[in-house]
Amino acid sequence: MVEFEWYLELLDQNDLAVICKWFNLPVQGFKNPDKAPYNILNNVVRTSLTKGNLIKHKKKHAITYEELLKRVATETSRHDNWLDLSFQEFLYKSQLLLKFKPFKSVALLYEKFPEKYQTNLELMKRNSLKKDEVFIFSGFEGYQEKPILSQIGSLLQEHLISPYFYLEKTKDHIELFLSGEELAQYKDFVALISTSEMNEDITCLKMLYETVPKYRNIFLLAYLNVNQFVYKDEYKSIALSLENYLKSKYENLSTQKLEYIKAEKDLLKQQAEEFHNDLIETQSYLEQLKVDLLSKDTIIKKQKTSLSQMRLRKSSRKIYEDYFKYLVKKVENSLIVTGGNSNELGPYFEEFFLSVKELNQIKKEKSIERLKDKTVFIARIAYSSSQKWNEITQFIHKHDIKMVELDGYNELEFLDTIIASLAEGEKVYYDDYYN
Repeated sequence: MVEFEWYLELLDQNDLAVICKWFNLPVQGFKNPDKAPYNILNNVVRTSLTKGNLIKHKKKHAITYEELLKRVATETSRHDNWLDLSFQEFLYKSQLLLKFKPFKSVALLYEKFPEKYQTNLELMKRNSLKKDEVFIFSGFEGYQEKPILSQIGSLLQEHLISPYFYLEKTKDHIELFLSGEELAQYKDFVALISTSEMNEDITCLKMLYETVPKYRNIFLLAYLNVNQFVYKDEYKSIALSLENYLKSKYENLSTQKLEYIKAEKDLLKQQAEEFHNDLIETQSYLEQLKVDLLSKDTIIKKQKTSLSQMRLRKSSRKIYEDYFKYLVKKVENSLIVTGGNSNELGPYFEEFFLSVKELNQIKKEKSIERLKDKTVFIARIAYSSSQKWNEITQFIHKHDIKMVELDGYNELEFLDTIIASLAEGEKVYYDDYYN
């Protein structure tokens, strides 16, 4: 059997039509491949693969088996998140989402776990002959059919602490167990589950795979609370794990620490608002003086205006300096990426400036020492394409580096975002104190 022949057996008429459109393969007698029968489409794809595997210098309408697998994997990944999965998680997610589209599972296996692809190639070929009876990955080492609730439990983050709290009693006091960020995420999950009336375990399992691992326990907690599954015997093991999880969170959040963080946050917010209001007042006053100066038509009035302006500048400069010294102190553990020059935000922020080139070099070298324990403010306009933007933000989030997106198109709008971030406290200060 030719290397790709077994793989073609996994494709139906719709799958073959899509592949023809991906690679612009002509289907004789049909302008639209969707209307061509299975046998014709199968011959077109088989012919193109045969050419691709035999011809050294690739000709038109010839594709290699490797190119086909990579394209299928890329297109499949557009609709679901397949990043950061263990091999076992990958197997179970494939069974859940792609059981009836085994050709997609095979392509993802080839891209994500190439050594597993080679090891299990003959087994997959045998399974392909019984594609309607067995899953394509059946018989893989480490894979066995599991009940849905067992799969849900395997995704929990275990905390080996003896349970002393009853899970149902924490429902009305969840804020004592979660951070502000986690609490907001929990409320979002509750709203999602309630609105969509999500009460089936198979849907829950699918959502768990799509949820960032650090939030999976929180999602499952919301799922059990909304549907009142805590009281059911079949969820006892999962409920026990969540009790331990909440207890570990509670031990890290004392009432005194929460009150201290809230007081610090409120004070910081008040100070930032006062300085911001002073700056706005000063800017408004300066604009009015400018209008007055232009309307003066005598030397005496001009001199008086100049004198008043000098005094005001001295006063406003002191406010400006004090305010920006305050800002500099608050962002001393930050880096700012605007895409422009280092002096774009004025002399106070030059030492915190990081160019796009430097950030890209850090990403390329995977050396995050300069970013460690920093908050990175990044202007969206610094990156010309969504792809580059997504790549750099994914790199930052992957290494657990705090990031704030700078809105706007100039230095004043960038500063507004930084000031707003300081005022809100949640993106910079709350995390600093909490963690």
